[in-house]
Amino acid sequence: MAGRSPGTALDPTASLCAAELDAELGVRPIWYNAQPSTNSMAQYLWGLREPQAALAWLEMAMAGDTRRHTPMFAAISSLHLATILHALERHVAALDVLEGTLQLIEMQQTRRTAADFLLLRAVAEHNMAVQQLVLDRAPAAVDSCERAIATVRAYVATMQAQQKDVTGGSVGVELQLASAQIECTWLAAARVCEQPQRVRAASRLRDSRRSLLALAPLAGSRTRRARSRGSAVDESDRRPARSSTKSTTPTTHYSK
Repeated sequence: MAGRSPGTALDPTASLCAAELDAELGVRPIWYNAQPSTNSMAQYLWGLREPQAALAWLEMAMAGDTRRHTPMFAAISSLHLATILHALERHVAALDVLEGTLQLIEMQQTRRTAADFLLLRAVAEHNMAVQQLVLDRAPAAVDSCERAIATVRAYVATMQAQQKDVTGGSVGVELQLASAQIECTWLAAARVCEQPQRVRAASRLRDSRRSLLALAPLAGSRTRRARSRGSAVDESDRRPARSSTKSTTPTTHYSK
């Protein structure tokens, strides 16, 4: 896991605009769709673009669901929590949650169930990159994305070694969505690294949008240069917006 290096403490006052990065470059965290579904009510409210209500339901599930003691449920719930915190502009808190999620996953990867956590780990590494980019740590975001890409490739290789299909069904869909989003964020972070410090003009972000519209999944065996250019996955229907109505759900410690 990528911890915080000495001398690279986060400055909560220094950040890029998450909404602008999303609108112009498609940079957004991945909502991990577990099969079978976990935290169904939180996921439903997330789809309705009600992140505050989704947070309340998720915390109730994490406190009361008997599955909370299983590593997979805990890791997925933590990943969902970080994604909701991102929507609520709690980026430092989201990064802290993701660091804990990666620690939990790393503990499980020392056991026989390691392969089950590979795709989950790739999503966590990518979502960490999103928080790092928003918090104006583009070089760290590039590193996190590259680790996520390597983890996706390890997942594909592991599944192929076990003679499991990763191109069809829900698994194939999730893999392609995750791969496209990881590459999108990686390209955006690399673009931001090229800009002068503190210069984040929206026009410059717009200039690079065309180069991100054709993203191929990483599951293929061909190299990035040889891959044919496909259409980017549009996940705008998954992107939550801040609710303008007051939620009737109980207040949680993350919503304070």
